[in-house]
Amino acid sequence: MGTLTSVAALLMFLSPAAAFAADAGSDISRFDNVHLGTLVPAEIVGGAQVSIAGEILPIVSSVELCRESDVSCSQPYVLADDESTSNGIKFHVPAFVSPGWYRVRIQLDKGLNVYRYSSIQLNVKRAPPAIASLSTKTLYPRNTFNPLYDQLTIFGSAFASPKNNEVNTIRINGVPLVPCTPAPPAGAVCDGNLIVQGNDTAITVTGMPRTVEGPATLDVVVANQISNQVPLLLSGCAPYMPRVSAGGVLAGVVLLLFLLNRRKVTIPEGVVETPSARIPRWKTIFIDFDSNTYSLSRVQLVIWTFVALFGWVYLSVARSFVQGMVTFSDIPDGLPGVLVVSVGTSVAVGGVSAIRGGKSAGPFSPSISDLWSVGGIIAPERFQFFLWTLVGAVGFLVYTVALDPASIQNLPTLPNGFLQLAGISAAGYVGGKLVRKAGPILANVQKTVDTVANTITWTLVGSGLAQNATFALKLASATGFEEKPLLGAVAKADPASPDTDPTLFKKLTVTMSNPPENATVESYAPPSAPPKSSPTPPSVSVSATDSMHKRFFIIVNPDGQRAEWPY
Repeated sequence: MGTLTSVAALLMFLSPAAAFAADAGSDISRFDNVHLGTLVPAEIVGGAQVSIAGEILPIVSSVELCRESDVSCSQPYVLADDESTSNGIKFHVPAFVSPGWYRVRIQLDKGLNVYRYSSIQLNVKRAPPAIASLSTKTLYPRNTFNPLYDQLTIFGSAFASPKNNEVNTIRINGVPLVPCTPAPPAGAVCDGNLIVQGNDTAITVTGMPRTVEGPATLDVVVANQISNQVPLLLSGCAPYMPRVSAGGVLAGVVLLLFLLNRRKVTIPEGVVETPSARIPRWKTIFIDFDSNTYSLSRVQLVIWTFVALFGWVYLSVARSFVQGMVTFSDIPDGLPGVLVVSVGTSVAVGGVSAIRGGKSAGPFSPSISDLWSVGGIIAPERFQFFLWTLVGAVGFLVYTVALDPASIQNLPTLPNGFLQLAGISAAGYVGGKLVRKAGPILANVQKTVDTVANTITWTLVGSGLAQNATFALKLASATGFEEKPLLGAVAKADPASPDTDPTLFKKLTVTMSNPPENATVESYAPPSAPPKSSPTPPSVSVSATDSMHKRFFIIVNPDGQRAEWPY
């Protein structure tokens, strides 16, 4: 009885397992008609799509690749499928999948671990590396004298994968660049500073040696497969060198002119008795000696000459040293036209001055205000001509240095509109000289004192002197210069010395009765400085000792143009 009871209990315990096994067998049997067919294509490179034909396939979300050497498929690549139907499955094999032979399988039931394998194996070949872009198209040295280039990043796909023990080899013009350890292969260039790091989509190259300069090609070799070539410009100097070189050449030319012409001369040149000042000879390039003033047309010509020199050097250095294209650069379109306008203006001004008379002298010593004024008054046509000269020159320089030295082919072309405007501006400048009366220019002033009659007579020699002008003295004081009108002075023109205009003369005599004492003394000396607490006299004008002279005779024509001369 006891034995029968034990057997019954054992049967009751085993019956559920037997039932489960029977049920499992029936579940597995339902996949008996599921088959995977061939792979299309059966041989691919990483990144390609593969199709599997089949019959009565379940809808799945992933496909697994099992290495041929991994018999149990313990470490498969699990790939998401692109499309899953009962008749086939499509999926992509990523580029990071290691080359080799693979069995392709799908899992029919996750709970039962039921799989079906493809009838043939998939041969995955390594995709060749592909360069999409570079972090920069121009690689500059760390500095001009450093033997290494800046860091470069290469973007793309199918570069060396660290888990596959692959190595990226960078080539410049087909020559490999490799570290010096281990021993480099024949034909390669090695450098101990070279470091190549990255992953399968980006490579960072640090410490690239400057073995090649100029236009080059770059590619990447991985597992004996060569990527596409991309252009790379290897600069022979730092990006700031064209600007520094152009500025240095311009400064060198200016310094050379300064050193060769630093000997001082008197101005007006050759006048020893009453010179305006002693200045370095190089400044005389800017001076109109007829009026002893700075010449606007001369200044404009010098400015555009220096601008053209700067731009030409910048272009030549950029093309020769940055781009590696040694060349004798051309002058940009439009710039010769500006120089023609400048030279033509200078010639035209000289002709107008010969016909109409020269520019008014204004202050005795040349002043920067001579560039936009005539005889001490602002001339609109001179101001606009000076302004457009500065705008054009500065604009050309700024635009030039803003150009990338790695891509510059030519200097900026001056627009036709600017050339037309420069011509109109120059025409306005010359036209202003034509319509304006000649201003007074003094070449000498002599005084004669009659102590008996208590009069003083000044004899003025020059050009553009109006008989109905007004006169004054400009006297130095301890704190500046002050002007004192010569009230009651009577001018008489010399009829034998007419000028270009019937109202203007080349010689005047100005007589004044009861003149101030400081007008008659032989040598005028300014008074001593007032105490510091004393306020500055309101009659004192701006500059104090603008020359070596302390007393000047001033003539002011009716139109406001003036000139002065020491005596």
